[in-house]
Amino acid sequence: MPKRNLIANGDFQSGPLGGTPVGWVQKSPRPGLAPLFKLTRRRGEKVLAATGNGREDCVGHLSAPVSLEKGQTYRLRVRFEL
Repeated sequence: MPKRNLIANGDFQSGPLGGTPVGWVQKSPRPGLAPLFKLTRRRGEKVLAATGNGREDCVGHLSAPVSLEKGQTYRLRVRFEL
C-alpha cells in the first residue's frame, strides 16, 4: 500500500506566505502568550516558521485534524531546522 500523508496540508504548501497553513489552527491559553507561526519560503518551498514572542512564558501550538484507526500503526516524521 502506498504511503500517504494523513494530515491535510501536512507539507504546508497551501496558504499565504506570512499566514497560517490552510486547515491548521493556532491555539494558546492566552493570546498574549502565543508564539508566532507563519509560512515562509526556504529553498523554493513553503515551510512553517515558529518564533517566540519575547516572553519567557510563551506557549502555544498549531493543530490540524487527523483520523486514525484503532489497532493500526502510524509513523510521524517531523523535520526541524534551528
